[in-house]
Amino acid sequence: MIKLKETKFLRNKNMKSSSARWISRHIKDEYVIAAKREKYRSRSAFKLIEIHEKENIFSRKCLSVLDLGCSPGGWSQVATRILENNINNVTIVGVDLIGMEPIEGVNFIAGDFCDLTIQKSIVSFKNKFDIIMSDMAPNTIGHKSTDMIRSAALIEQVCEFADKYLSEGGTLVFKSFCQNISQNSQQFLKSNFAYFKRIKPKSSRKESIEVYFVAKNFNGRKKSSTNNLL
Repeated sequence: MIKLKETKFLRNKNMKSSSARWISRHIKDEYVIAAKREKYRSRSAFKLIEIHEKENIFSRKCLSVLDLGCSPGGWSQVATRILENNINNVTIVGVDLIGMEPIEGVNFIAGDFCDLTIQKSIVSFKNKFDIIMSDMAPNTIGHKSTDMIRSAALIEQVCEFADKYLSEGGTLVFKSFCQNISQNSQQFLKSNFAYFKRIKPKSSRKESIEVYFVAKNFNGRKKSSTNNLL
């Protein structure tokens, strides 16, 4: 079936060669194949799985998870599966501008997480969250400098949001298109978390500039020596 789809796309004479190459690579991608096999909605699910395996972000103490930019739902699925043994006691909320097909155990809110009305909807489920995670990306235009600025601005919004809604001892995970985030975001992590680091999951494509930041123990030891980002 994969070969038939691949052949169909590659025979489309109106398709740009770069698009055809992307589709061919995507179809053959081991994580795309694995996502279909494991019934994950996106290959990005494996990025979160890797992050959890390295950093144990879904600890036994985790009872609430907020997934910012959750659609199509891959990261929310990972959260429900890892926490399934305690799912009746766990609150999982997903927020996105784009709609999402329902996932059992996940409360979906359609809207912008920066909107005060949406924030009121979020706290109606939980005042504070043990994990706030974001696989969001800004709208890119292909201009590297502009895209990096947009990524940095989005991260600052995530950090500002986490400052209000992350629980004591909580964990923050977010994606960045910048190897080094803005000074404001760095200062937030250094001042409010006991530990933070930058991770490039194996499931993240080599040609992608994306990296992930993991910050643990919110309001922990200030400016701990365990910080290893800089």
